[in-house]
Amino acid sequence: MRGLFWRVFVWYLGSTLALLAIGTIILKLTDPEFNFTSGGLAKDSIQLQAQDAAQTYLRAGAAGLRTALKKGPRARFLFDSDGHELTGQTPPQRMDQLVSQVMKSGTLEYEFIDPEMYAGTLQRLEGRDYIFVKAVSRSRLTARPLPVWARLALGLFTAFLICIVFARYVASPLERLRSVTRDFASGNLQARVGDAKPFNRKDEFSDLARDFDNMASQIENLVLSQQRMLGDISHELRSPLTRLIIAVEMAGRKAGAEAAPYLTRIEQEADRMNVLIGEILRTAKAEQLKNGPRKLFDLSNLVRDVAADADFEAAAGDRRVVVKDCDPSLVHGDRESMRSAVENVMRNAIRYTPPGSEITVNLQRMDAAKARVTVRDRGPGVPEESLAHLFEPFYRVNDARDRDSGGAGLGLAITRQVVKAHGGNVSAVNCADGGLQLTIELPLKTPDGAARNGIRFRASA
Repeated sequence: MRGLFWRVFVWYLGSTLALLAIGTIILKLTDPEFNFTSGGLAKDSIQLQAQDAAQTYLRAGAAGLRTALKKGPRARFLFDSDGHELTGQTPPQRMDQLVSQVMKSGTLEYEFIDPEMYAGTLQRLEGRDYIFVKAVSRSRLTARPLPVWARLALGLFTAFLICIVFARYVASPLERLRSVTRDFASGNLQARVGDAKPFNRKDEFSDLARDFDNMASQIENLVLSQQRMLGDISHELRSPLTRLIIAVEMAGRKAGAEAAPYLTRIEQEADRMNVLIGEILRTAKAEQLKNGPRKLFDLSNLVRDVAADADFEAAAGDRRVVVKDCDPSLVHGDRESMRSAVENVMRNAIRYTPPGSEITVNLQRMDAAKARVTVRDRGPGVPEESLAHLFEPFYRVNDARDRDSGGAGLGLAITRQVVKAHGGNVSAVNCADGGLQLTIELPLKTPDGAARNGIRFRASA
């Protein structure tokens, strides 16, 4: 709205004002007697009619004038300088007074002669004076016209309203389309413009909306097909890989000492492949979370459970996982997927934290609608240029180091997918005094009747 809307608005308003100004100037230049008052316009009209009546009388006589005057919707009369009516009509009583006033003043005079208002004006033609009298609307002659500034203000206000409607008509479809494209870009592949109100018309905007929906449908089908294919391939790889591992174990029992190192190497690579296939399957599952079933669960219970398991795992390397703050936080989503996302972050921290140090975990409610989970390690951190890529699939900060640590490069990518599917976001920063901190922000869900600042809810454990 702040771009196209105001450009169209200012352009259209400027054009309207320019046309009004030019029109006013032209009228002023071409007719010096032009004025804005209704009285002035009425006076000009009566004088023109008086001139026409006098010319008709001189040209066609009384009969022709009588025929011409009877064509009008209101009564009209023509008098000579002696006050005689020239068409043979019978004028109302007291009209002779109006005729006398016009002869004396030589200007437009009017008088209320029940039941109508009559206006008279003097017309001089070929050396003779004629008095033209016409029944007119009393309000037209007696009403006080609006001042010039009021008429200009009314015109400006009308132009403003027209421009608002026009600019909104142009900009509202683009605003709607922009909102849907952002939603689609954020990962909601089902976002569509559809038959929304701004597009229920036949123009270029509705064509653009239909083209976007067609494009979005094709992209969604391609992505879903790719996800299904990825899951199917991973499942199919599991069976021959399992048989390979079994075959290696059987070969190790019968082979001699010389073959043992090679068989051990094959077994290690098979295990790594098994881990990679498992993470690929988890990635495919994370991509489908938005359409999966959801329920309420307490994020604080989940964080404590994952931290306890991670601490048990970290103890083998002389490391500790410590939970400092853990505020009750109710989240609506898939508990197992969220557990996997948090677990990936903690395991990543354990992997790079040196022995004898600890990983710090915090869960804090930022406000009534948002919770934040932070996991900080004491490792060497990550180069600044790599922070933005940490959550990309298969991205490695240091290829050799990541392979030695057993990472497949999908853990943090899965975390990002799960968190985004729950309406949150995940980020990473290097701490000033060393170490890397990963942050997960999630929207909170408060059920009906529950207090946002309390723990009065029931959630799945």
